[in-house]
Amino acid sequence: MNHSPAFEGTLIDRKTVQQLTHKCPASIHNALNAKGPYFDPDFPRPIKLGMGRGNYWIEEEVRVWLAKQVALSRQPVRKGGAHS
Repeated sequence: MNHSPAFEGTLIDRKTVQQLTHKCPASIHNALNAKGPYFDPDFPRPIKLGMGRGNYWIEEEVRVWLAKQVALSRQPVRKGGAHS
C-alpha cells in the first residue's frame, strides 16, 4: 500500500502572504515569474488545491524566507566597496 506523508503545516492564502511579507500582489507575482527581472528563486512557491482554486503557501516556508531577508539586511556593510 502506498501512503503519502501527512502534511502537518499551515497553509496561508495570498492576502496573508502579503501581510507577512509586506509585498503587494504584483510584487509577489514578479518574485515568482522566472522570466522576469524581479524573479526571486528563494521566494516560496505556492501550491494549488484542486481545479480553479486559489494559490496557497506553506506558512513555515514564508517565515523561513522572511528570516533569511532579515539576516541579509543585518550583514555588515563593507567600506570601500565589494573589493575591500
